[in-house]
Amino acid sequence: VESDGLSGDLRLNVDMETKSKSKITREPVRLYAKGIFMGFKRGQRTQKENTALVTIQGCQDRKASAFYHGKRIAYIYRKNNAKTALKYKAIWGKVVASHGQSGTVRAVFRKHLPPRAMGSQLRVMLYPNKQI
Repeated sequence: VESDGLSGDLRLNVDMETKSKSKITREPVRLYAKGIFMGFKRGQRTQKENTALVTIQGCQDRKASAFYHGKRIAYIYRKNNAKTALKYKAIWGKVVASHGQSGTVRAVFRKHLPPRAMGSQLRVMLYPNKQI
């Protein structure tokens, strides 16, 4: 009987016993989505500094942006924090509405974001979760 090499005992290049015993070292899981502060809500001649426009990575349409309604957003910047002795501070806000058809959202922050933050990264936290 001829053997074509395909039937019979298949060997994988994985050692199951050592894999289960070894500790997996990898990067920690990111619990936020990345967002970009695009600018403020505005009309043709006016600008509303109390509402920021945020584009969220992976959010491509209005339907997908509805998931982020109510989620908290943090703008983190370098500054010595006297209260906590850390080298960064944060301005917190939350997503209040969708903006347009391309997945952009509107966010209101406790303090208005500074203009120098335009184009910088925000953290869109995945809580509070309304799906539970």
